[in-house]
Amino acid sequence: MATVWPVQPGLEFTALVLFLLVVLPILGPGRFSVDYHLKNPRPNRLHPMTESEEAFARRAVRRKGLFLKLSVASLIVAAGLVVLYSIFWWRDHSYPVGPRAVIILLILLNARQNLRQYRYAGVLEQLLPPEETPR
Repeated sequence: MATVWPVQPGLEFTALVLFLLVVLPILGPGRFSVDYHLKNPRPNRLHPMTESEEAFARRAVRRKGLFLKLSVASLIVAAGLVVLYSIFWWRDHSYPVGPRAVIILLILLNARQNLRQYRYAGVLEQLLPPEETPR
């Protein structure tokens, strides 16, 4: 009888899948996540930013370029791993690709998050008042 897994998946892989199944519905994007439903129901009440919030926003704006570079680097690493694992699989068709595909997926999700932070930093840059220069 042929099985999908030639060897039973390890405890680490099972724990990773369980962790992702728990975390993604809670913190994932979209209106089906718990995070979406816990938002403030009164978005029209805006308060002025505190000093720490403004410092956080300015720090994100300063790191805007870093977010884009990290996103591109993650895409390059993911593409390199796809090529590498494809070569390994091409040489030996029993090479386990499934766990490696999960790693590539996590790297791509990281790239997506860095790109999202880059875009958020661009929006913050437009919303923040010009920085005052100390004399």
